[in-house]
Amino acid sequence: MDYEILVVGTELTTGGARDKNVHYIIENLLKVGLMCKEITIVPDEIESIAESILASLKHTDILLITGGLGPTFDDVTREAISKATNKKLVFSPETAGKIRNKFKEIHKIKTDKLMPETILRQAYCPEGATLIPSSLGTAPGIILEFDKKLIVALPGVPVEMHKMLKENILPFISRKYPAKEIILARTIKTYGVGEIFVEKNVEDLIKKYSGATITILAHPEEVHLKFLIKSSDFKEAQNYLSEIESNFVERLGDAVYGFDGDTLESVAGKLLKEANLTLSTAESCTGGLLAHRITNIPGCSEYFLGGIVAYRNDIKQSILGVEETLTRQFGAVSAEVAKAMAERVKIITNSDIGIGVTGIAGPTGATKEKPVGLVYIALSSNSKVEVEKFNFAGERETVKFKATQRALILIIKMLKERKHA
Repeated sequence: MDYEILVVGTELTTGGARDKNVHYIIENLLKVGLMCKEITIVPDEIESIAESILASLKHTDILLITGGLGPTFDDVTREAISKATNKKLVFSPETAGKIRNKFKEIHKIKTDKLMPETILRQAYCPEGATLIPSSLGTAPGIILEFDKKLIVALPGVPVEMHKMLKENILPFISRKYPAKEIILARTIKTYGVGEIFVEKNVEDLIKKYSGATITILAHPEEVHLKFLIKSSDFKEAQNYLSEIESNFVERLGDAVYGFDGDTLESVAGKLLKEANLTLSTAESCTGGLLAHRITNIPGCSEYFLGGIVAYRNDIKQSILGVEETLTRQFGAVSAEVAKAMAERVKIITNSDIGIGVTGIAGPTGATKEKPVGLVYIALSSNSKVEVEKFNFAGERETVKFKATQRALILIIKMLKERKHA
């Protein structure tokens, strides 16, 4: 069975924010056998939302809406659902009480007098609908069965939406629409090879496994292959997916670094733990982004000792101890300085591995000899020091991110080589 998603928010249609809910919805509804047919994004306007609701319900039985359920003047999803379904909004005293209690709990107040009355807008819902209390915020979700179709409206705040979807909506949908077929998904993640080369390498396998939906997704310094299998027989689907995975992994070889929810930083962390090795970072052009990504992984204190952001030359010299003669002779963006940064941070933190990153993220600071996107990354271990040079394309943030991608790839490759030595 298919469904559609309607994302509400003027901040999304004007570029003021990025959606953080759609991927989570799609990923979780696959688990109950539902495929997303279409995604629509509309501003916080009653007419636009109502028109989109009616348009979606013409060709889908299930519509999931996110956003526009808050207490402010521009939260108009309730009114739009009311308009589209011709059901008047009714006030729920029970929900109002729960909203009051949640508001006081969140803001640590004891009296209703300090609560703006507009917060109780959230206690209204279309006649006949069910309100779902939020355990994290004040905005309840809405479930409305209309004309043999299902409309589900969820808060736009990601943590609230995720929890409500998982705890309330998925069980409800599973009971109301028992899956007639299961959908299994698997993603193989690769690095170091371009999208076109990955496709060429596996094009015969893509033709061979035409029973699966196969998508190649390009990311900065990564390529992902996603596989979807539909079947009424779970074991049959599982065996087919296992066969596909095995053949693709064998063909792609060392380019594969992980699967599904794996990231370069999580895989690097896992390998560091397995090897019982520690890491430290010295960053210039990436401004601490590498350390940030590494420390996003729970338990990273087992292997990550610390990082130094040495952006200016005098900091590279005074804090890291990079010799002034190196920056004067070769420049701050050079293999020699990257190597010195990696070696010095390794010594300062007493880590097993030190990594140094220096480059020109742009848009200024470039010369004819050293263009924007030039980055040197050095890796210093107890056995060797290696330096690689890269020329990344893209805007400042893209160059910074790509540099951290390559730094993590170097760590993973070094640890894998060590493991198989």
